[in-house]
Amino acid sequence: MRSVGGARAVVDGETYEAHATADPTVISIVTRRVPAPGSGFTQVTPTSWRKRVRLDDVSDYYAVELRCRYRGLDCVVGRENGDRVEIYYQAGNAFAARDAGLTEVDRGVWKAWVGRSDVEDSREVRRALR
Repeated sequence: MRSVGGARAVVDGETYEAHATADPTVISIVTRRVPAPGSGFTQVTPTSWRKRVRLDDVSDYYAVELRCRYRGLDCVVGRENGDRVEIYYQAGNAFAARDAGLTEVDRGVWKAWVGRSDVEDSREVRRALR
């Protein structure tokens, strides 16, 4: 299972998952590929490596959100698991959400795991973080 949204940073032409740090001038980048020796990455799990970089060394820093349509509703994709996707709907039409088979998980927030083939118009929405 994997998350599909979140922050991204481009460093030396490579795109990484990115996380804010307590220092607003520094971010943490993460890779799942084994980095080259001496590249400054530290292994944090058996399959991930992290490195702190200054924002001045980042050529692009943005947030990614995967959006789609499901039974006429504009939704956000949270995670993927094989041929299934977790979708969230927050536009406020409770009747439409219920009719589409979504379950309310918080006030005005609806969720469902659906088949990837059941979603339409999948698109990545990017928002600059600096």
